[in-house]
Amino acid sequence: MEFADAWEIQRACDYVVRNGLTKVTLQFPDDMLREAPLVADSLQRELVQQGSAAKVYVLADTSYNPLSVDEVAAEHVNADCVIHYGYASLNPVSRIPAFCVLPKTQLDVHECSSWAAQQLTDFDSQVPSSSAEEQQQGAVVCCDQSYMHLLPQLRDAMVLAYQGPLQLIFASTAPLELKPAGSRQETPAAVQHRSCCSNSSCCQCSSQQQARENTAAASIGSDRCSADKCSSQQVTREVAQQDHQQYAPFSCADSHNSSSYLPPIGGLVWQQPQGSCCSSSGTQQRLMVWLGPAESPALTHLQLTHSTHPWVMLDPLQQTVHHGLAPGLDRLLKRRYYLVERARSATMVGLLVGTLGAAGYLEALNVLRGLAKKAGKKTYTLLMGKPNPAKLANFPEIEVFVMLADPQGLILDSKEYLNPIITPHEAYLAFTNKDFDAAAYRLDFVLLFQYELQQQGQAGTSASESCSVSAVEVGGNVSNQADADSDSDPTDDKDPIVAQLGALVIAGATSNAVSLGASSRTGQQAQVHSAAQYLTQLRTYKGLETPATGGEIIAAKKAVPGRSGRAAVYVDEPIA
Repeated sequence: MEFADAWEIQRACDYVVRNGLTKVTLQFPDDMLREAPLVADSLQRELVQQGSAAKVYVLADTSYNPLSVDEVAAEHVNADCVIHYGYASLNPVSRIPAFCVLPKTQLDVHECSSWAAQQLTDFDSQVPSSSAEEQQQGAVVCCDQSYMHLLPQLRDAMVLAYQGPLQLIFASTAPLELKPAGSRQETPAAVQHRSCCSNSSCCQCSSQQQARENTAAASIGSDRCSADKCSSQQVTREVAQQDHQQYAPFSCADSHNSSSYLPPIGGLVWQQPQGSCCSSSGTQQRLMVWLGPAESPALTHLQLTHSTHPWVMLDPLQQTVHHGLAPGLDRLLKRRYYLVERARSATMVGLLVGTLGAAGYLEALNVLRGLAKKAGKKTYTLLMGKPNPAKLANFPEIEVFVMLADPQGLILDSKEYLNPIITPHEAYLAFTNKDFDAAAYRLDFVLLFQYELQQQGQAGTSASESCSVSAVEVGGNVSNQADADSDSDPTDDKDPIVAQLGALVIAGATSNAVSLGASSRTGQQAQVHSAAQYLTQLRTYKGLETPATGGEIIAAKKAVPGRSGRAAVYVDEPIA
């Protein structure tokens, strides 16, 4: 593959010229940064040849999440857009538009599709015969982003090679042109049609139906859909693009009305078969097929959100096959459940904003603040572009962190951190006392937006608040603060045992806290609601003793000369 084709110089140039951009920034991951000078020089020369006055810059700063668009670095030069190279999460941006150029890996299409079809046939023979309903659900084939430039050829060859009963549904990439919130975007119906007709080829097809279509359309090429279908979808796209809507990630209300639309997961979208559940976590056990390397960044996202489905992982380069989830994913899900319980018992929560580029992060932040307040938790907001254990260790009073970032940039393994880090979805479950459901697990802000819409619809009604004690709470949160507005105090009970050992107190709407009351004689630990209270009540070391902290006043002394010499031997020490 030629250099210009591999880096899509012409498409990037057309994007800049079409939108009239003047300052263009190029973002590369660390492993591609060595190619940045050549790519920038080629793109600059192509822009000059087309009469554009745009200037190209290279973002050489290292980002902890190279999959997302680094809008902060681009704003250093007031950039008009970011051209992102390499693997990308393809999630909506907040301020600066972006154009993504995916990596390209060369592959023998015929050999790969024949081998993959044979593996699916072998898998069909190993499982019991599926019912008509299960066959209707089909199998979703998700390809690595480095294979997406070969998706039409892979689809056509694999459909012809596979003769099994399952209906093959090929996932396509989300839009490569990312527009900030508030700009004109495609509606979910338009995205649905675009994903169904990507590269003028239909992504959902059964083996028999596609074989007939390929035979009938052999004279005009196998990469075309029927003219009527594509034309109708084009009209739908043109009409949908006229709608002006605030595009929050995956929170469009129309997505619930379209039975076949799914929000992007791991940068991929696909269309559901007719009559199937529209939820990505539906009860149907649809077969999920992964075609690509096992270390792909999108695979973890896909398997976490579809952990209850059967999986077949195919690596065409290594010729390896793995059935089921990736090693260690079951343990990761169990740990996520444990961290949800930790978050339930936490009283001080840190809202860790790890990005300023993910669309909808401000709305999600406000929703989390409201949920934490209703749950009786104190929140602190931290803006940290590159979190690490040393930075977060400066806030030991915060018991759990909630990270708001790109779904593929979340820190899922926080064992090295002093306190755990959870996702917004897990925080929603913890703050609302909902059960952890692996089949409905998400990494985006969907549930937060749905909760906000539900609360707006119920603004006129007052819902009763419920509180519960976490499964991991072992008397750690103890409070001696009584509700001043309460008619009765549980510690005033006449029972001497209750008066001595304390009683379980479920605070009302005024205190908004769950606490375990006990008398001060039992050596209880007071529940605190701020860093200042934590410093004065819980920390054993409070700094140097001064009159402000209750220390004795020490009279000032005149400064006198100290010892001189080296530390090994001072001048006033005898020489041995």
